[in-house]
Amino acid sequence: MKGFILFTLLSVIFVSDYAFAQDCPCDTTELSNGTTGNDIVELLCPGGSLSGDAFFELSENFVFIVSDDDTMGYEVEIFPEVGVCTIGQEGSGDPNNEVARKLTLEQAANCRASLIERCRLNSTPIPTLSEWGLIAMAGVLGIIGLLVAVRRRRAAV
Repeated sequence: MKGFILFTLLSVIFVSDYAFAQDCPCDTTELSNGTTGNDIVELLCPGGSLSGDAFFELSENFVFIVSDDDTMGYEVEIFPEVGVCTIGQEGSGDPNNEVARKLTLEQAANCRASLIERCRLNSTPIPTLSEWGLIAMAGVLGIIGLLVAVRRRRAAV
């Protein structure tokens, strides 16, 4: 029984979402200069986060990542009956270095989910506090704690 629990814990730790991810045909598609979709994603999202010189658009049926200077991009779009992915990169000597592939709806959904996950894209920002917000919150909580301590001391007297 202990072995099963240990195996379960280790599998939870070491099995990631990538182990179950479906491959996207656009990731292995090559442009005329030999650049693949994976290469473009790695350039636009190094280390799994969107680079500073790239931006994205995200909706229910559309995800698009492009560099600020518009030299490379990766797009997945889902239409009612078919999906399409497009990759492109300029600067290779071929001004029309762009490849579009038709996909099934399942492949397009997998490509969209994969791109969102690989670049950690989300359409709503996560609320956080800045450094000064944390300092102010710590001060307010300290004052409240001090007031509670003073009240308890007065009640005990």
